[in-house]
Amino acid sequence: MKKQPKARERIKEICSLLSILDFPKEMFMSIDNFPIWREHIVYCVSDGKRVREIMTQRFSSNMVFLSLLLSVEVGVLFSPSDICTAIRCSMNNHCTNRPIAGHLGYETDDEIAGHLAYETDDEILTSTIGIVLVCNVVVTMIGILATFTAWGLLSAVGDDNTHFIVRSSVGLFATQLPSRLLISSLYMFLCWMIMILFELLPNDYWAISIAVFAVVLTLFVVSLYSSLGRLIIHTKAMNSQSMFNVESVDKMNPFELTEHLVALTRRRQTTGKSASETYRYSSVNVPSLPQS
Repeated sequence: MKKQPKARERIKEICSLLSILDFPKEMFMSIDNFPIWREHIVYCVSDGKRVREIMTQRFSSNMVFLSLLLSVEVGVLFSPSDICTAIRCSMNNHCTNRPIAGHLGYETDDEIAGHLAYETDDEILTSTIGIVLVCNVVVTMIGILATFTAWGLLSAVGDDNTHFIVRSSVGLFATQLPSRLLISSLYMFLCWMIMILFELLPNDYWAISIAVFAVVLTLFVVSLYSSLGRLIIHTKAMNSQSMFNVESVDKMNPFELTEHLVALTRRRQTTGKSASETYRYSSVNVPSLPQS
């Protein structure tokens, strides 16, 4: 076995993983939120019950996540804290000349008296935070509604008919909509949290540093799992059949195995085959449309 790769080889591996992504959308939203992921699930998994279980498990995790987000968002919106009160007042045009003890280091009555009026940019910032926060609450509530409805409808579909429903255009859109709303809610949550930092921290450089760190970390996480999803899709890892010889894989280290997976992914990406052509799923026969 080879020695562990050096920093240059690690960077080369990262670049090879990024090269298999569909830029730029798969850097901001992981591939499991796109129709291609569900198409491969449907065409690869022949058991309709298993397909329905995969979909409903995702709905279950989405529901928990959206419920937690909603509780945090509503708690912040109606919190009696100084910054949250300032946000609500700014949306109601009651921002001018409001004293807030303890806000941005103003602790005494003399300091409050010297800073009664907020700057215009502060008012714009607080009102923007409030608008984004309210929109975030609305999107999260709609996400819960979509998840709950899709979960109930898909659970009622029979095992032999699951593929027909999910493979349709409306089925694909309906099953991915809850995840899209969850991603939208998460990004809106990140936006107003970053804007609050500029209102809370006395130094904008700290707020900018934290914002850059959050954005870079988010892009890293999403890109990583999008790359992993691409490897799973294009190497037919969803299939029960082994993609490599077990004996040959045992002789590879993890980095060599990644190189082989990336090479196989690139080779199959160039063919441009759809999910149906990749798996040649023929156990479900689509009936012919009735003649008009």
